[in-house]
Amino acid sequence: PSSRLPQTDSEDESCADVLPQIRAAKARGVDVTVETCPHYLLLAAEDMTRLGSVLRMNPPVRARRHQEGLWRGLQDGTIDMLATDHSPHTVEEKTRADIWEAISGFPGVETAVPLMLTEVTRGRMTLERYVEWSSEAPARAWGLYPKKGALQVGGTATTTKAKRIRFPRETQAVVSGLRALPDRQRWHRPRFPPTSPAR
Repeated sequence: PSSRLPQTDSEDESCADVLPQIRAAKARGVDVTVETCPHYLLLAAEDMTRLGSVLRMNPPVRARRHQEGLWRGLQDGTIDMLATDHSPHTVEEKTRADIWEAISGFPGVETAVPLMLTEVTRGRMTLERYVEWSSEAPARAWGLYPKKGALQVGGTATTTKAKRIRFPRETQAVVSGLRALPDRQRWHRPRFPPTSPAR
């Protein structure tokens, strides 16, 4: 019989405090898969004062001190991949007066690539690491590699083309599905690079 421990999947990770336990589990041979999302890397609980219920999601966005820990977790392999946890809702669903009546989550599919490419241009990560975290690692986790997650003969390539342009700092606070927010709550909208998935 195999001595390999069973696979355990983790939900989107927003809390850097659990990373030591995850590292220890991986060191013991636990096959645990961990992901995080751009909103946990780029937004913090402190942003709740200006964004209010728009920032409600599960798991919650944590205090700013967690961001560096999550970035380190990606770099050292504790966190395996980047995801979006895409959860589209209407502006009305996200901006109710009672925060507990607001729907959790927000869109991320359209913004993940431009937000993370912005971090590439800032030197936070290399383009190769971003491709690894957003494409290769998920394909491996789902048993699809190398048919997916790699550009090579025999694979099914899904690519994204993007112009390299420099985004303003405010790009960190963009959530594409919420552009219709009132001006006092609107998150600054960058000029997104044209992207076109192709097979």
